[in-house]
Amino acid sequence: MNISSDVIISVCSTMLGTVLGWLLNSLSNSIGKIKICTCEADAEIKKRPVYKTGSIENNVVHQQYIGQEPESIIVDFSLLVTNKKAISCGINGCRVYIKGKNKKEYIFNEIFKNENSINEFDTLLNIEGKMTKKVRFRQENILWTEKDIDKYGYEIWLEYRINGKTRLKKYIIKKVESSHQN
Repeated sequence: MNISSDVIISVCSTMLGTVLGWLLNSLSNSIGKIKICTCEADAEIKKRPVYKTGSIENNVVHQQYIGQEPESIIVDFSLLVTNKKAISCGINGCRVYIKGKNKKEYIFNEIFKNENSINEFDTLLNIEGKMTKKVRFRQENILWTEKDIDKYGYEIWLEYRINGKTRLKKYIIKKVESSHQN
């Protein structure tokens, strides 16, 4: 039995093409990324009046109104999260925070949740391949120390991890400029 070299080359080429095709298909299914886009973003600072204790006359304390200071901030935004991979993937460990111009961060904790709070980040744990999900976040946070946050501006950030990865990723949701004119 004499096997020609053309037969050996064609069988080897077919096997090599099959293995190469399988390898490229496997790579293309896992290549891609998670893309985040902001649909809508709003931030509202609630203010409270500030009074200075003035004079006392006839056992009555007279207070003088001196202005307003931020008491809390309500952040409300919607995101479109797209899985550009061909296989299921998602994000976890989502954390929303505000970064003031002084680089101080104010994290939105579960402590401040109320009946108006919305957090749909749990739906991002598993996003089917080549699919997009829309999520909403709405929460109020008390501003304990940063009373001039609206004077200098701030940024709203989302911090997250892609499932199976350890590196933290950050996405800026909105920049709010100063409300003061210099």
